[in-house]
Amino acid sequence: MSNRTRKNRYELRKKYRRRRLIAFFSTLIILLVALFVGISWWATKEKVAEPVTPKATAKKEPKQVEKPKQPEQTKEIVRNQEIDNYLKQIGFSGTAVVVREGNTVLNKGYREANRITHVKNTPDTVYYIGSAQKAFIATAILQLEEKGKVKVTDSVQKYLPEFKAHITLNDLLHHTSGLVGHTEENAATTPKALVADIIKQGTKRGPGKWDYLDSNYTVLAYLVEKLSGESLSEYLKENIFKPAGMKRVGFYQTFKKRKKGLQWATI
Repeated sequence: MSNRTRKNRYELRKKYRRRRLIAFFSTLIILLVALFVGISWWATKEKVAEPVTPKATAKKEPKQVEKPKQPEQTKEIVRNQEIDNYLKQIGFSGTAVVVREGNTVLNKGYREANRITHVKNTPDTVYYIGSAQKAFIATAILQLEEKGKVKVTDSVQKYLPEFKAHITLNDLLHHTSGLVGHTEENAATTPKALVADIIKQGTKRGPGKWDYLDSNYTVLAYLVEKLSGESLSEYLKENIFKPAGMKRVGFYQTFKKRKKGLQWATI
């Protein structure tokens, strides 16, 4: 046998061995993959077959709605017994606040705020401020002047053409307008109707002489609403009360339903 023949046979055997090895390892890999897949499938089946025990659901307690915090009551302060005794002696009814050099000497309510229900006066009792509201209205007019919406030296006719008298806003501010004033009635009305009545009543003299009259500030309050585009109460709240930190102050209006809508009674 020649060398070439022997070499060919050797190469053939080598090739067959290689093929057998490849076939063996391929079969082994397939078996391993099949085994892995089978185990995974069996585990999944067992998991699904397990009885599911429902978990005890905890009862949800209803959420407690937080009540709005009530403002803290101001404590009574009496650091001067003589003043306290004097106010009791004269029968003073109301709330007295005395501050000296930055220190509160007295802050206490006396007697009853309502003698029918016997509600006592306290340091937190709210009172009608009466004509002190004029200071707020004057402040509003001056604020509007700073914003360029009005001048206190202007005639009222510039903003209310139906106003026949030659009166300036300064005359209204200083009670020197000479107006007769609106008709005094204890009835519901509107700011527009009040001003209309003031215009109708006219003047009793030319401007210049001091004569204290609520109607002067009725016209100014109406101008605040007209020039700002807001109700007087809303304007005072946003532009004076809030910036000044006045938390215990408001604007009182009594509304009554009428055929023509809501009207407010002047107090």
